[in-house]
Amino acid sequence: MESNAPLLTTIDEGAIDLLVTSFYARVLDDAKLAPIFTSAIEDSAWPKHLERMRAFWSTVLLSTGRYQGRPVPLHAALRGLEGEHFEHWLTLFTKVAAEIFTPPLAADIAQLARRIGQGLARASIAVEIPDEARVAEPATS
Repeated sequence: MESNAPLLTTIDEGAIDLLVTSFYARVLDDAKLAPIFTSAIEDSAWPKHLERMRAFWSTVLLSTGRYQGRPVPLHAALRGLEGEHFEHWLTLFTKVAAEIFTPPLAADIAQLARRIGQGLARASIAVEIPDEARVAEPATS
């Protein structure tokens, strides 16, 4: 996102929109992350996903409470998602934040993203159950 625009010094809904839009455009061009995202999100579902991500970051960064989802089960259900993907996601997210916000603000956003990513990675691994270990639900009459 090379730009001559000045770096943002505050966070508002417009800044969150720019962060989310710029980041996911970069994700879709990324050799490591694009396959994970494109296999989980159909083309027609991207607008809804981006709106969900705007609501998530609005809740995290502005305490708006707009996000009402449950991210752990969604991430745990992703096939092929490994710890290295979370780390790569964070590196890319940090880079995009640094292109949009002043260094102190970008660092704060990256620190929040790291804590969220680490929590999701730990929780996703904890709830993941290999297919061969799943027990069929007993039939009820």
